[in-house]
Amino acid sequence: MRVKTRVIRVTVTSLLAILFLSCGDSAKVFDLVISDVVIVDGTGNPWYRGDVGIRQGMISRIGSLADSKSKRVINASGLVVSPGFIDMHTHTERKMLDFPDVENYIRQGVTTVVGGNCGSSPHPVGDFFADVNRTGVSLNLALLVGHNTIRKEVMGTENPAAILIYRLTR
Repeated sequence: MRVKTRVIRVTVTSLLAILFLSCGDSAKVFDLVISDVVIVDGTGNPWYRGDVGIRQGMISRIGSLADSKSKRVINASGLVVSPGFIDMHTHTERKMLDFPDVENYIRQGVTTVVGGNCGSSPHPVGDFFADVNRTGVSLNLALLVGHNTIRKEVMGTENPAAILIYRLTR
C-alpha cells in the first residue's frame, strides 16, 4: 500500500511540475506581436487598445503583452485589428484557382467568401474543392450549388418549353 501511495504522489508531483513549467515564460514568447492596436473584436463590445500575440500563425493571446518576448514586433499605433469580413455574394470561384492569393479580397480584410451565386457554380463540386485544397487559396470558401448548373447537368442546355411549343404547333 505504501508503494502505491508513493507512486501516486510522485506521478502527481511530476505532472504538476510539467504543468507549472509549461505555463512559464514560453507562454509569453510569440513569433509576432502587433502592439498598441485598436481592437474591434466582433462581439459588439466597444473597441479597446491592446496587443495581439501570434504564435505559429495563430492568434494566441490578446491583451497587454508589454512583458512578453517576440521574434518580431509591429507597432500598429493608430491602426485597427478586427475579425475578417465575410463577402456573401461573390463570383470569386471563377478565378480563385488562377489567383490563389486572392489579394483583392485579403487586402480589404475579407477572409471568407460565398461563391456560386446567380445560379452558376463549378461542377463537379467535389473536384472543384479538391483543386482548391491542392492549390491552397488564402480565403475560406463557402459554395452555393447553382440551380442553372444543376439544370444543365440534368436537362442539358435545351429549352424544354420552346421544344414543346414547337412540337405542338407543327
